Amino acid sequence: MLRYSLFLFCFLTAVFASTNETIRQHSGQDFNETNTSSHKDNSYIKIVYENALRDFRVGSYYDALNEFSYVVKFPNTPYFLDALYQLAKTYLAIGKRTGEKKFFWSALNYLNLYLGRGGVDNAKYYYLKALILENLGFYERALALYQLGLAKADNQIKEDILIGMLRTAALEKKTNLFTKYMIMLSIENLSKEQKKEYRFIQGLFYFYQDEYEKARRLLLQTYKEYEEYLIDNPQFYYIVAENAYRYGEYKTAKQLFKRILKYVKNRDVLQKTLLRLGDIAFNTNNTHESVGYYYRLIKKFPKSKYATIAKLKLLYIMKKDKKVQHYLKKFLPDAMFLKNPQKFTLEILVKNRQNYLGFFALANFGLNVLELRSEKLMKRLGWEISLVPVKSLKYEHKEYFRKLWEPELYHLNDPKLMCILYRSNPQFFVEIFTKSVLLHMGKVIYQCEKGKKTYIDLLKRMYKKFKDDALLYKLVDVHYELGQYSEAMKYLMKVKKRGCTYAIDYNKLCFLIQRQCSNRFEMLKNRCKQNSFYKLLFLSASKLEQGIIDTSFVKSHRDFFVKNYTKDPVVRKYVEILAKKMIEKELYQQIIDLLSPIASYIKEDCFLNSILSLSYVRIGKMQYAGKILNEMSSCDNEWYHIAKAAYDDILFSKEIEGQ
Repeated sequence: MLRYSLFLFCFLTAVFASTNETIRQHSGQDFNETNTSSHKDNSYIKIVYENALRDFRVGSYYDALNEFSYVVKFPNTPYFLDALYQLAKTYLAIGKRTGEKKFFWSALNYLNLYLGRGGVDNAKYYYLKALILENLGFYERALALYQLGLAKADNQIKEDILIGMLRTAALEKKTNLFTKYMIMLSIENLSKEQKKEYRFIQGLFYFYQDEYEKARRLLLQTYKEYEEYLIDNPQFYYIVAENAYRYGEYKTAKQLFKRILKYVKNRDVLQKTLLRLGDIAFNTNNTHESVGYYYRLIKKFPKSKYATIAKLKLLYIMKKDKKVQHYLKKFLPDAMFLKNPQKFTLEILVKNRQNYLGFFALANFGLNVLELRSEKLMKRLGWEISLVPVKSLKYEHKEYFRKLWEPELYHLNDPKLMCILYRSNPQFFVEIFTKSVLLHMGKVIYQCEKGKKTYIDLLKRMYKKFKDDALLYKLVDVHYELGQYSEAMKYLMKVKKRGCTYAIDYNKLCFLIQRQCSNRFEMLKNRCKQNSFYKLLFLSASKLEQGIIDTSFVKSHRDFFVKNYTKDPVVRKYVEILAKKMIEKELYQQIIDLLSPIASYIKEDCFLNSILSLSYVRIGKMQYAGKILNEMSSCDNEWYHIAKAAYDDILFSKEIEGQ
């Protein structure tokens, strides 16, 4: 039985091979003829057509293309329309493999010809047309055609159309539509291959949402179980490898990229793959391997944009490793980018502003400027940055900017230069750089002219991106420092984790705004277990609200009061409230005992000196009161006028008594 099976297999193989050879001979004779033969035997055309279908199924697309092209030379045969339709499918398959858009346009032309020559605009027609437009990047039009196809679909093609809609929604990053089609597909009876593609599309969606960890398992499972799908769709194979790269799994990414080099023919994908293999080598401190991949890209695809990017990356490596420069000049003796790197970089930048290639050149130019620290060049860099449409920046651009600029930004401590940079395009920096770099920039920006406003702008943008409570506290602090307490309270109320820091800041702002904040003292007791200065201050303030005066707190923390009275509005406010309460209760001697030591360190404070002079007047020590009033003649506050009036009244009374 086994021998018979082997014999049958060999026999069929020989027959198919013979048929293919016969077809090639006939097609070679007839493809260039302008007048097709009307008397060709339909049975022979049928053999060619069926052989073309077989070649298409096994992935021999160019053979299938020749055979279908032969069949369509005979419009009177029953295979003509089907051959036109299959030609569209074949051109689409070749386009996906090679990445050349001309094949997609040919597919669209043949599909239109199919309809024009009497083809049926059924679900299969709309499905194929939507697939072609999807691969051309016309996602909105593709979705509309999928919808038309779905309206005409039977169960046989319905699942394919829904999967196409799901995939297009993922590519267009439309979360609502993606969720809708996920629900629709969940109740369908998918085939084994459809389930695999469905799983891949889920991973694709997570990839485009920058959720690389979630995408990882789904995409790698596709690689392990359905690699033939990825080989037929090289852009998707690249995404599987790119996701591993972005997730930081360089070993896995390298393995995947190497398989792409082995199995994929798509020129665009091959170039990006060589570039990424160079990046992986560089990120893992293998400079020579990195240079090798970039060099290979330059030699194999010399006129491509990716080769230019490789040159820019080599210029950066040359800055770090001088041996590389010697090596490259040996193997690329006539390369202009090595002879004059600055000129090369500027030419690329000027010719490609606001596009994919120009952003890489801007990163190289910016690195040169940041190293020189020239104000004139920094203004030029700021102008270049101002032209960047931030939404056009891809992951690879941001990664490259971070790699080149972050070390220099960390060491840039000149407020003027930092403000020139940041103000040129604030969202550019927030979109690209890490939180730690942005915080360093903020610290420097705070020191420049009108820096507080710019600093607040930076913090707001950072919070919008990172959603971090620590950034809210920084916004609270800067508004607190500026005396904008209501604005500070607005940001404090957005804090999610409300511990002791929150309770203290909440009490500070309520205290300064004089707002009746319910349960603020209870919050302080419950969330702050240790007796910090501010906790004790607010607990003392709560007693003052009840009319209980306890001066022991001020006495035990006199040094802190002296140090922070002029700097901290809460401390100053507390002293004012305490002093006024003591004046109301006529505790003049206690006021003198309590505030004199503080006032002796804080010269020329109108409130403290006014309260002290008034207290001296009330206990009859006019000499001390007069001395203080003479020293504060420039004051013009309410308490100064009260103290002065009281002092003058006593003097006037004594004059009358003396008379």
